[in-house]
Amino acid sequence: MSVPDDPEAAGPRGEDAPKPLPELVPGRGSLRDFALKRLKASRLLQASAVIAVLSYGAIPFLVIFPDPAEPRLHVSWAALMVLMSLASWSLLFWWYPVLERTKKVLGDDTRGRTIARTLESLAIGCVLVVHVLMAFIILRAGVSS
Repeated sequence: MSVPDDPEAAGPRGEDAPKPLPELVPGRGSLRDFALKRLKASRLLQASAVIAVLSYGAIPFLVIFPDPAEPRLHVSWAALMVLMSLASWSLLFWWYPVLERTKKVLGDDTRGRTIARTLESLAIGCVLVVHVLMAFIILRAGVSS
């Protein structure tokens, strides 16, 4: 049995036990919490999430049925819709940390709250429009043919 050259390779010993790794991006956890808190607070975002999940389930059905050679929804349109949906969610969750920092900088006065609410409403509105249009396209494709 050989002795390892690296003393750390032998394993943890009391005080020498490895410490947990630091966050990859400092502060990311609190920013993610802010985004989830905002998602829980907004009924429109919750409705958009439900529409997105239902649409993600309907898209493969419309691409495959009634016949894969003649789908109700073409693969390129389906891929574009999924891409737009995922992009809107990604941009929203990228935007929330910026919004939180903006709220901190502007303060809690009337002007700061108005600006923050306007920016958040604009972001939520964009996500909502993307998902309502996605649901409309899916319903139209499902009803036609």
